[in-house]
Amino acid sequence: MSYSRSPGSIRDFFMSSENKYEEILFITPSMTLKRLFAYLRNHGGALLGSQAVKRALALRGKPKEFYGELAEIFFAQDSTTFEKLEEDIYRIRPILDFNIPLEKATFAVLDIETTGGKPPQERITEIGMLRLDGKGRELSSYSTLVNPRKKIPPYVVRHTGISDTMVKSAPCIEDILPEILHFLEGNILVVHDSFADMQFLDYDCDRYYSGLISLPLLNTQHLAERLCPELGGLGLTRIADYLGVEVKERHRALADAELTSRVLARFLEKLNGQTIYEVYLNNTSEASYIRPGPSVNSNGNGNGTDCGSAE
Repeated sequence: MSYSRSPGSIRDFFMSSENKYEEILFITPSMTLKRLFAYLRNHGGALLGSQAVKRALALRGKPKEFYGELAEIFFAQDSTTFEKLEEDIYRIRPILDFNIPLEKATFAVLDIETTGGKPPQERITEIGMLRLDGKGRELSSYSTLVNPRKKIPPYVVRHTGISDTMVKSAPCIEDILPEILHFLEGNILVVHDSFADMQFLDYDCDRYYSGLISLPLLNTQHLAERLCPELGGLGLTRIADYLGVEVKERHRALADAELTSRVLARFLEKLNGQTIYEVYLNNTSEASYIRPGPSVNSNGNGNGTDCGSAE
C-alpha cells in the first residue's frame, strides 16, 4: 500500500467524537502507569508486580518487598486495566474474548525502521505491516517511508538503505497514524522485538493522544525462547535459519515484517490447537531479554513542527 496524506490534523482526528481507535489505545495522564502498561503488554501474560515495577521504572537498590508494595499501590490506581491474580502477580485485564483458537484469530505483523537509538531523539523512517489469518496467510499489507524531520546518520543509511533523499517527500508520522491504527485495529499485534519497535510507535501515539497501543501483543523473540529453548540466539535471521525459513532481504520494514510473518507461521504450527489465552494471557514466565524503560512522552503534548524535509 502506498502512502497517502490524511486530511486535517491528527489532533483533530483523535479528538473527534467519531474516533473509533480509542478502543486500541491505553489513555491515562500517568506516566508511571504508561510505563507499567507497556512493560506488561510487551511481555504478555502475568508477571511479578515487584519485578515489573523495578524494571519498567528503572529502579534499584531496594528489597523485593518494597517494589511489591509499590506495585500494589500503582496497579490499584486502574483496576479496569490491571488485574491482580494473586499476591504480587498482575496482568493486563482481558477486554476481549481470548478463549478462542489461534487459527480463528487475525494478526497484524509490524516492523519499523528508524534513525537509530530511541525516541524522542530518534524517529521512524519506515513502517511495514502485514495482516495475516490464523494460519499465517497474508490478507493485506501496508508500507510507507516516513519523514523523520532529521538527518539519517550514515551508518543507518548503510544498514537500511534508507537515505535523506528517499524520505524527503514522505509523510510525517502524524499524517499516517490514523492509517496505521486502522490497519492494526481488531488484530493481535506481532513484533519481533517489542521493546525496539513499540517504543517508537508508543512515543508517537502518546505524543499526539496521550495513549499507548493496547492490543494484545505476541513477540516472536519471546515465542522463540519458549518454543525453541535450545536455540542459542534470538535474532530474527538466526531464528529464521533455525526454523528453515528463507531469508530474502533484511532491514527494510516490509521485508522484515514478511520474514517475521513466516517465522510466526512456523510457531503457529507448533501452537496448533491452543487458544489466545493460553499463548498470551496465561503466560507466567518473563523473557530473559526484556528491557526496562519504554519510551513515552513525559508531557503528552501533541505539539509538533510542520512536516518538512530532513535537515
